[in-house]
Amino acid sequence: MPKNLALSRFANSRLLALFAVLLSLGLAGCTTLKSPAASSDWPSAFHDSGRTNSTAEEITTPLVSVWSKDLAPVAFNKGMKRIQLSSPAISGGVLYVGSTDRRLYAFELATGRRLWRFEADGAIESSPTVTETKVCFGSSGGFFRCLDKSEGRELWSFRAKSEITGSALDGTGGPDGKGLIYLYSADDRLYALDSATGERVWVYSRTPFFTVSRRIISSPASDAETGRIYQLFSDGALVALDATTGSVLWEKQVIEDFWEALEARRTPIVDGKALYIIDGNSSVLALNSVDGTERDIETADHATDIVLSDKQLLVAGTSSISLLDRRGAKLLWKKELERGSITTLIVAGNKIVLLSAYEYEPAGIGFLARERGYLEVLSLKNGSSIWAKSLKGTVTAGASVGNGAIALFRNDGLLSLYTQK
Repeated sequence: MPKNLALSRFANSRLLALFAVLLSLGLAGCTTLKSPAASSDWPSAFHDSGRTNSTAEEITTPLVSVWSKDLAPVAFNKGMKRIQLSSPAISGGVLYVGSTDRRLYAFELATGRRLWRFEADGAIESSPTVTETKVCFGSSGGFFRCLDKSEGRELWSFRAKSEITGSALDGTGGPDGKGLIYLYSADDRLYALDSATGERVWVYSRTPFFTVSRRIISSPASDAETGRIYQLFSDGALVALDATTGSVLWEKQVIEDFWEALEARRTPIVDGKALYIIDGNSSVLALNSVDGTERDIETADHATDIVLSDKQLLVAGTSSISLLDRRGAKLLWKKELERGSITTLIVAGNKIVLLSAYEYEPAGIGFLARERGYLEVLSLKNGSSIWAKSLKGTVTAGASVGNGAIALFRNDGLLSLYTQK
């Protein structure tokens, strides 16, 4: 080998090594928030740390149910209405979900084979969050746990002062799993925990003066670009906090009275400087995530859900959906729905996955009426219906999309996976 070529390669290798050292020094001591999830995975509620509820994953229709599992708790009162709030997480070919039967399950996505299950201290209504090495979740008993995701073995637990219903936010940001994980508890506390040990790093408490406050299901959102955490609290305040220290950067009152506000999504969406949330008047607020200032946006009244795709904002009303450009200044199309009220809205590639609930009367007999669910796939381009299926039960928990499949956890405890026929 020529001497000058050998020296050149040696110099290049030294430069690469020096660059790696400098890069590691620059990242040391920083809190790195998780970047958006891989399109084939759905590792947490609403898909990613920004809670956009959208993925680049494409759905091919028609769909068929390939497997189902009954995860319902034993019901002594059959007439009692049951609700499952834990939406499935999909990561690395495994589906994770919690149930009110006090168990967290892991299933092989392709076959439905149960890999393991974990017995918790109370009903699991929070949606699991999957990191590089762990699956983390909270329970009604107030415990937050992280398990080894391959074995279901408990690594550590943290005792909060109240039930945990939201989905944790993964702030580990690297393959070594180091960093913070954030969770919101029902008594209006936002915790930052060391993901390796479960030790508390900081807590922000916003306990309201009300002796009784309305139960809200809300999860923290973040953006890797800004290094901030955004959380809605039960007093109606949306608060932006520094992800490393927990210090308040700004806050804005978006709901005056939760008791008068209609049911709607209560988790904010954030992407760079854009932040969206549904206020107490059922309108979509568009905020600057840096300082909380508000900008005008044209959306449908009585908004119940929002989804942020690449360049567009999808807004669900009680019985209609509207697509706007990302700034919310131009209405692209609006579609009135014929079947009941919308419960879940997802953007998957160039399609919309829509779940709704409607009243079904067998043979037109009113006293036999019962609620049923409806799964529909629409075109994102114009809202036209592509495929639909009636379900025997309703879905309150959000659906998940991963590996070309849709995972649903019905209120009656039936977990199902739909994929290409």
